[in-house]
Amino acid sequence: MSGVVLPKVRPSFSIDSYRDQVIDAKQVAADLNVDALLTSTFVKDGDDLRTTAQLVEVKPDKILWREASLSVVGQFEGPAIQCATASASIPALWQRLSLVQF
Repeated sequence: MSGVVLPKVRPSFSIDSYRDQVIDAKQVAADLNVDALLTSTFVKDGDDLRTTAQLVEVKPDKILWREASLSVVGQFEGPAIQCATASASIPALWQRLSLVQF
C-alpha cells in the first residue's frame, strides 16, 4: 500500500471550541493541521429536520462530497438524530474518499 495516504481524523473534543458558531474553514483547518473538514448543519422547520454534511477541501475551497437529507423530527430524539444522519452518510463518504487522493 505504498503511496496511500490516509486522512487524519481528529477526536470530537478537538472541535468542541468551534461548536455552534460561524467558522472560518481555512483557520480551523490550520488550527487542526488538516487539509479538509467534514461539516454538518441541522435545521428544524416545524416537524421537518434538514441535515447536510459536506467534506470541504480548504485549499482551494472545494466541496469534495456533500449529502443532504430530510427527516421527520418525531422519528428521532437528541443524539439519535446525529447517529441516524451519520449512519446514512458514512458509506457514501467512504466511497467518495476512496476516489480522492489526499
